[in-house]
This record gives sequence, structure tokens and C-alpha cells, in this order.
Amino acid sequence: MTDILPTASYVRNPQGLKESARQNAILASISEQAELDVEETTQVWDLLETPQTVDTICRSIGADGSLGSERVTHLLAEMYAKDLIQLSPDS
Repeated sequence: MTDILPTASYVRNPQGLKESARQNAILASISEQAELDVEETTQVWDLLETPQTVDTICRSIGADGSLGSERVTHLLAEMYAKDLIQLSPDS
């Protein structure tokens, strides 16, 4: 698994998913691998339109504590391995 740096910012790969149907299928697959709900994965994906750290994602989505940093890190690692996200150029 790819090491996700907790203080680095990640953002969608501009060469990544463009087709809505393909995006939904891949995000569903990643959700299953990361053991998350598709809704949580989609929320993270939406946030990654702009640079985000693990901490900012946790604060944005996990206000109720349901999405901890370990789960976010695993999800980002899955996305990174599939070349869907990249380190933000400003990291």
C-alpha cells in the first residue's frame, strides 16, 4: 500500500476520472476495498477537487467521529494506487 503523508495535501489527478459512470463504478470498488460507505467515499472525492490533508478531510466529514484518520488514510492510499489523486503541487 502507498504511504500517505498525514501533513501533505492531496488533490484529484486532472488526468483521472472524467466519465460519470466510470467514476461511480471505480469509487464503489474503492469503497469496498477501504471498507467504507459509497457516500463517505464520494464525500472525500468531492473534497479532493481542492487540495486536502488527511486532517482536513477528517474535520470536514468526520465531525461525528465516524471517519477517523486511519480510514481516510486507507481510502486515500487506494485512490493514490489507482492514480486518481496526486500530491498537491503546493505540498
